[in-house]
Amino acid sequence: MSFTRTTRRSTQSLLRPQFLQLRTFSARPPLRTESDTSASASSIATSFLTRFQSLGPQTRSQTLDANQLQLLSLTLNRPSLLPNSPPLSTTTLPSGTPLPAGYHLVYFTPAFLENDLGTDGTDTSYNPASPFTRRMWAGGEVHWPRRSDGKPNFLRVGQDVQETTRVLSAEPKVVRKTGEEMIVVGVEKEFSNGDGVAVLDRRNWVFRKALTSPSPTTSSNPPATKAFDGPATSVTSTTGNTHTRTLRQTAVTLFRFSALTFNPHKIHYSTPWARDVEGHKDIVVHGPLNLISILDLWRDTRGEGTELVLPERISYRATSPLYAEDEYRIVLDEEAGDGVARVQILAPGDVVAMKAEIQLKCCRTHPCSNCKKRGEASSCTFVGRGPRGKMTTSGRTSPAHVQDRLQHLENLILSLTQKKKLEGEGEGEGGVDFGEVVVVPQGKVVVPVQQRTPEDSGEGSVSVTEGASPSELGGKLLVGEAGTRYIDGAHWSAILEEISGVREYLQDQEEASDDEPEQDEEVGSAPTLTPTPTLWLGLHKKISKAELLDGLPPKPVMDRLIALFMSSKEPVCVIIHVGVFQKEYNRFWARRQDVSMSWLGLLYSCLTLAIAIHRHNKEPLPVDLGDATKAAETYRKFTAQCLAQTNYTIPGRYKVETLFLYTMGEFYRCADAQVGISFLLGTIIRLAMRTGYHRDPQQFPDVSPYEGEMRRRLWVILRQLDILISFQVGLPRTVQDWQQDVEPPRNISDSDFDESTQELPPSRPESELTTMSYTLSKARLMNIFGKIADLAYSRGPVTYEDALTIDRQLEEAHDQLPAIFKMRPLDQCIVDPSVLILRRYTLELLYQKSRCVLHRRYLGEVHTNVRYAFSRWVCMTASKEILRHHADLYHESQPGGLLYRDRQYPNSLQTADYLLAAMIISLELSHDPTGAQVTSTDNDVALVIRGREDLLSTLETSHQIFERERESADVQKAYAALSLMLRRVKEAQNEAKEQLAQAQPPPYNSWQMENPYPLGEMPQMDIIPGQPSFDVIEEMLDAPTNLDWRLWDQQIQNGFDGGMGLWNDPGNLPDLNM
Repeated sequence: MSFTRTTRRSTQSLLRPQFLQLRTFSARPPLRTESDTSASASSIATSFLTRFQSLGPQTRSQTLDANQLQLLSLTLNRPSLLPNSPPLSTTTLPSGTPLPAGYHLVYFTPAFLENDLGTDGTDTSYNPASPFTRRMWAGGEVHWPRRSDGKPNFLRVGQDVQETTRVLSAEPKVVRKTGEEMIVVGVEKEFSNGDGVAVLDRRNWVFRKALTSPSPTTSSNPPATKAFDGPATSVTSTTGNTHTRTLRQTAVTLFRFSALTFNPHKIHYSTPWARDVEGHKDIVVHGPLNLISILDLWRDTRGEGTELVLPERISYRATSPLYAEDEYRIVLDEEAGDGVARVQILAPGDVVAMKAEIQLKCCRTHPCSNCKKRGEASSCTFVGRGPRGKMTTSGRTSPAHVQDRLQHLENLILSLTQKKKLEGEGEGEGGVDFGEVVVVPQGKVVVPVQQRTPEDSGEGSVSVTEGASPSELGGKLLVGEAGTRYIDGAHWSAILEEISGVREYLQDQEEASDDEPEQDEEVGSAPTLTPTPTLWLGLHKKISKAELLDGLPPKPVMDRLIALFMSSKEPVCVIIHVGVFQKEYNRFWARRQDVSMSWLGLLYSCLTLAIAIHRHNKEPLPVDLGDATKAAETYRKFTAQCLAQTNYTIPGRYKVETLFLYTMGEFYRCADAQVGISFLLGTIIRLAMRTGYHRDPQQFPDVSPYEGEMRRRLWVILRQLDILISFQVGLPRTVQDWQQDVEPPRNISDSDFDESTQELPPSRPESELTTMSYTLSKARLMNIFGKIADLAYSRGPVTYEDALTIDRQLEEAHDQLPAIFKMRPLDQCIVDPSVLILRRYTLELLYQKSRCVLHRRYLGEVHTNVRYAFSRWVCMTASKEILRHHADLYHESQPGGLLYRDRQYPNSLQTADYLLAAMIISLELSHDPTGAQVTSTDNDVALVIRGREDLLSTLETSHQIFERERESADVQKAYAALSLMLRRVKEAQNEAKEQLAQAQPPPYNSWQMENPYPLGEMPQMDIIPGQPSFDVIEEMLDAPTNLDWRLWDQQIQNGFDGGMGLWNDPGNLPDLNM
């Protein structure tokens, strides 16, 4: 029997400890760790994760044999597999015997030669690079999904099972007290049989730096415990709903379990290694063995006869080691009555060694049978799916069925109320420690990724499940033919679904698709109340579908426009899959009348962008197109018509893509900054989040690999534009890191996959150029620039150490750029494609801009303060590089230049970057006009500042370029601003020269007048009448120790908006409201 594959939920909250803290196992300190610091934990973790994600999932197949299951039961000192079943010592388990919970851990054992093992005996198949090779099992979660009939899908003896392993995460951590670095790796193992997924096992491993192996010596430590001569023991007692099992594991048990699992980790069988090298007092009980012991106790206390039972899931954390021959207790508490069994393993002295929570089997009714048994039906918090049914042939629904639906809705609300009440009675914040790792939970209920607050998502901060399963609280992605819709929160989504279901039975018109436009009102009919704000969708005059189809250009012209768009090499084109679009395009021409309004809007947006991009770059368009300006305006308005008629505020297929391309058409339509673009971008992001683009598609099995990858592509582009545009208009970005969990798209081309792909191919090497290579490279830098922008707009205190930490992250991201995208001299690029050269410049400008924005806040500090000399040096070198690149791009874009063929004219974003660099240099030149104060002991800073003639020349070169390119309003304003900067710099130099001339001179023979650069006469600055005020520039130059960069961002970088309306002029108003 087959069933839907279980949703792969995000395991970040389970697999990422929030705080990590070392502690020792005994009074004897462990040996020192390796001192290899050639690579940081961050870079090693990044490299490790990149390598395994490029490899993709790793699969193995195995036939589950009875012998392994039999030996495990005997190792656990269990004479029979189930109560009242034949003894295993004399009976062979038949084929089809189900595996108890947790027993899958003895299958799919590692298969390596001894030479391939680590120094401590562990297999190294999923180890990060040296020195982070010392592995500890920190915890995880195991889930046993149910089939469509609600029954578990057992793994059974004789089945052919496939194990699929995925690396989910790899994060560097630093221990707070000792400063030791470590890496936390999250791994998922999925076990599938012929009926689908049977077990989903997620594990969290901590890798610390390897210990230095000692020379063979005799240990001076006395035995940790008195040797126990008897076998392993197990005694169980029950008091009310609390079950306690007292256990003692012997060295023989640990040896047999190590052999059975083929686990050669020395801490489990080598006393000298465990004591003298690792610092334990004795050999350590296996973490998986403790997990199996917990599940065995739970199974033995179900009291359901000989039938094998499986829980829904178990989450567990190791908090302290257990040792051989020690007597310890497993306490299983079900007193809370909330459907969760809470388990603790208590070592001698009642030290907590492991914590676990088991979700009990539920009959999926309300109230469930478990709650009825305990006499707690009124507190049951589980509600399954309500009754389902269709209309009768007469078009009516049974009144009894409608009543059932309404009753179920009432149960949902009561369940939600009860659950909130139980949450309010939860325990306070507590800490959980694992051996040398401490995990501190935020609260009782896990905070879903999309609901986390910035306080929950600080550096290294991750919410940890304490009393609820993430699947219960995570969002839901509803997939239908019209597209996807994301609902956040399990119970609220269930309530909304139920309301929607009742409405389907009570309203006849619900059969119509939201993708098609509403029908026109009949003459004389009462006006219809629309559910959307008039400002967004209520002002446009509708155009019929026939008119929209008639507005398309002839097929030959459209073919050429689509070809121009697809071959434009613009980064935004990656959101359209060439092969799939070609098929949809062919189907459109075969049956034009059947096209959906959403796809028609997508087609019009592609036509609009094709014209806008090629007009922006001054490239020719098809002659048969006619007036390109008129055609672009028509297509733009028709795109807006399609969006409005499909109600773009409601999630649907193609809507996010269409609205995004429409916004990019508005962006390319004008070279000047448009504040309205940020408003449109915010609308797109909200629509994308309602459609579920902010959640990684891997967590939702109904999303196909093709659709998931295209969603990742669009999301990564949206996030980059969100950061850039938000910073340009002087506002915080819309999407914060804690609101999304989307993995980067793969480095593959469109030819590598399509809508029929069952499994995405692994990423190609970074050295191989693909459709996504540039976007992925830019994303690395953009992620860091997003953090820098957050600091720039943070209302809280920002320490210099915070800035230096991000500076290191920026340098690492820049160093990790593929070699093909790293800057090189132009004379070394003569055989490179011009588009590749342009992309190198774009990435380098983003890097230098990030450096300026991060360190500019410290330019106002006293120059004699050596503490901030590094920031001053970074700003000056980065600014010089930005303006040097400005000159290179301009000269090479002229006829005969390397970039002339694919030249791109500067946009408002680049203009703002050039102005920022010019302002930083002007501040430096105005602060010390003569260079006499350059006495810093920092040679690098002094070297930069002494080249004042070069700095002034750089400013004048950019000023000349702006003068020659004053075609857009933004460039004209930039020219005026730079004219003011130059005038003020030269005035300051003239005043300084006069003061030097009036000063008392030294003896005649020793007088020597230094002229660091020729001042010349002041040019006439052509300040354009009607330009906005440049008071902020004057104020910053007048008081260089009191700089307000936020005011700069708002008044100068923000396109000189000057308090104008949503768009800079009425002619640029978008047509969504027309």
